[in-house]
Amino acid sequence: MKKKFRFWYWLIPLLYIVVVLFFFYLQFSAKEQFSEKVGNLVISGERSKGRGLNKQVIHRLNIHINGFEFNFSKKNPLIIQIEDETEIKLVVKSFYTFSKGIDLQFDEGLTIRFAIKDESGDTLSLEPIVSSKFLDYLTLSIPLDITKAKTEKIAGLPLYSFNSDSGSYFISLPQDSEINFTTKHLTLKRELHNQKNTVYIERTGNRKVNPYLYWFSKSEYFVDRKEFE
Repeated sequence: MKKKFRFWYWLIPLLYIVVVLFFFYLQFSAKEQFSEKVGNLVISGERSKGRGLNKQVIHRLNIHINGFEFNFSKKNPLIIQIEDETEIKLVVKSFYTFSKGIDLQFDEGLTIRFAIKDESGDTLSLEPIVSSKFLDYLTLSIPLDITKAKTEKIAGLPLYSFNSDSGSYFISLPQDSEINFTTKHLTLKRELHNQKNTVYIERTGNRKVNPYLYWFSKSEYFVDRKEFE
């Protein structure tokens, strides 16, 4: 009788601890879907509660605007290449929305800012904001799901035209940057004279627009004409 009593004496607290740990695991491992909208910029994804100082863990984050998809996840990270050609893969740690866009925050103090530049929502800028650790980076590759068949590289300019069901667009990149259709990344090359390295995506509607006239008429956004003379 005494042995049975001792058995239950230890078993009951053990079962209680197992149940508590099970519910604790469920609380922090359960994933939830989320979705937010800023103008015509749609943010969606999947997250779970974090531990310690991390209030949440983002497993997947998608940004959709006018037919463009930026998809971030552990399997599809942001990639930054530093001076010794080492590649560092970074995932989204948190994000913050503001009246005109969203900031995606990564490890090591790196931020990617998506901002709507006009009231119509036809122009989107994408700007990397790097910490002192990455000021001398070589390239920065951002996941972009885009169809090559609908995209044309404009000869002599860091400019692409893109056609979709929602209209026609121009994608303006920093000099020597490119869209890699194989890896589905937007690869930005650091410019020594331009620390911002901003990308612009602008809808031109369904009208036919000369890309060269368009480029040089947008001096407030793009590079100066002298760089191509």
